[in-house]
Amino acid sequence: MTFTISHILYSVLYIALVAGLGFTLRKKEILTPGRDALLVNLLVYVTFPCLTFSTILKQFTVRSLPLLGTLFGASIGIFALGILLSAGYLLFLKKFAYAREIVGLLSLHNCAYLPMNIALFIRDAHVRNDYLLYIFLYTAGFNLLMWSIGSYLIFKKPKEPFKIQTLFSPPVTSVILALLIVLTGFNRFVPERLIWVMDKIGSTSFFLSLITLGSALGIVDMSLLKQPRVAGSLVNVSLLKLLCIPLLIHGINYAAHGFNRMGFFMLLQAAMPSAVSLTVVGNYRNAHVSYLSVGIFLTTLLSLATIPFWIFLSRYYW
Repeated sequence: MTFTISHILYSVLYIALVAGLGFTLRKKEILTPGRDALLVNLLVYVTFPCLTFSTILKQFTVRSLPLLGTLFGASIGIFALGILLSAGYLLFLKKFAYAREIVGLLSLHNCAYLPMNIALFIRDAHVRNDYLLYIFLYTAGFNLLMWSIGSYLIFKKPKEPFKIQTLFSPPVTSVILALLIVLTGFNRFVPERLIWVMDKIGSTSFFLSLITLGSALGIVDMSLLKQPRVAGSLVNVSLLKLLCIPLLIHGINYAAHGFNRMGFFMLLQAAMPSAVSLTVVGNYRNAHVSYLSVGIFLTTLLSLATIPFWIFLSRYYW
C-alpha cells in the first residue's frame, strides 16, 4: 500500500485557505460576534447532526457492531491518553489560566477530516473502504466525547452541576438515533433521497467549521504570544500532541503485537492535530477560544511535517 504525501500538503493547504477566508472576513468585520454565534448554532444544531446521521446510515451495518466496540474503545483510549499527558504537563505549569484549553487541545483531535483524505489515497480499494468505515465508526464514538462527557469534564465552569441533558447535545443525539435506526432495521424505510439531502447539508460542516476557526483566529489576542509562558505552553502542547501521543501509541502497538491494519489506524488517529471543532465546542462552552485557535493553528501547521513521518512507519504495519 502506498500513500501519496502530496495530498497531505493539499489538505493542509485547503485548511489554511478556508480558515484564512474566515480570518479575512473577521478582520473586515463582515463576520461579527453575532454572526459567529449564528455559525456556531448552525454547526451544533444542523450540519454536524446531519453529517453524523447520514454517514452512519450509509456505512454502518449490524455486522459492524463488534468493530464499533473496538473503535469506540480506541477513541476513549486516545482521549484518556491526552488527558493523562495534559494532567502531567499542568503539574509543571501550576495555576495556568488556560489549563482547560490545554486539556482540550491534547485530548480532542481531528479524527475525520484529515484521516478521510489520507484514506482516499490508499490504492487498494478494499483496504480503502475498510479504513473509511473505521473512520466513520471511530468518529461516532469520538462525537460522544467531543460533544458530551468530554466537553463537560474539560470545559465545565466552577461548581457547574452535571445535567443529564449534557449527554444529549444535538450531535450526540444524532449518533444514538442513527445507530438505533440501523440496529432495528428501520433504515430500510428511510428514503435514500432524505439521506442524500442530509449528507449534502452535513458536508458543509467542514467548510463552516474552518470559517469559524478562521474567524476565531481573527480575534486572537496577539499579546498572548508575547508572554513567554503562554507561547512556551503552546509550543510544548504542539510537541506533546504531534510527537509524544503517536509515539506512545506506536509503543503500545509494538508491545501488544498490534502491527496490523487496525494498529496503524490507531497510530494515524493519534498523529492528527487538535480538532478544528474545538473552536465550536469552545464557543459552545464559553472557553478561551483565542488560546484554542492558536493551538489548533500551530498543531495543524506543524502536522504538515509530522504526519508524513508517521505515515512512513506504515511499512512496518503491513
